Amino acid sequence: MIRFNDISVVLQGPVQASAERLQVPGITHHCIASIREFLPGATVILSTWEGQGYSGLIPDILLLNQDPRPNVIAKNVHGNVLYQNFNRQIVSTQQGLSSVTTKYAVKLRADNYLLGNQFVFYQQDFPKRAVADRRFQQRVVFSSCYFRKFSEGFEVIMHPSDYFNTA
Repeated sequence: MIRFNDISVVLQGPVQASAERLQVPGITHHCIASIREFLPGATVILSTWEGQGYSGLIPDILLLNQDPRPNVIAKNVHGNVLYQNFNRQIVSTQQGLSSVTTKYAVKLRADNYLLGNQFVFYQQDFPKRAVADRRFQQRVVFSSCYFRKFSEGFEVIMHPSDYFNTA
């Protein structure tokens, strides 16, 4: 059985609302509180970027990464540049996971929160695995929310949600 103190939760992303991203006020506070409630003893790692307002947040580890800035993904029909936060997501997730010292890790967006801890037990359920389909030594649990099979009419392979992952 997995003990909660063997888990680190990497909170990744912005921790405050901005003109580019509206958020529920206090959502990251709520996120941390949900981890403390449902995974008591787990290590909370907040990995965001410089310039984020983290006042009042109490993670076990705070990582303020250099902001890689949003990346350009396209231009719309009017010639306006469209941006996404993929660069920020990559940097904050990678830096957060690099700081994990526990046996298990959960990656959760800083604008989401837990409603329970049942996912912990799923990680070791269903012991039979097809060797040919194995990609990792341990199971990875993903949320099916926003798990894509198609994007802009094209089939995509291995596009898990960025909302929640655990291994």
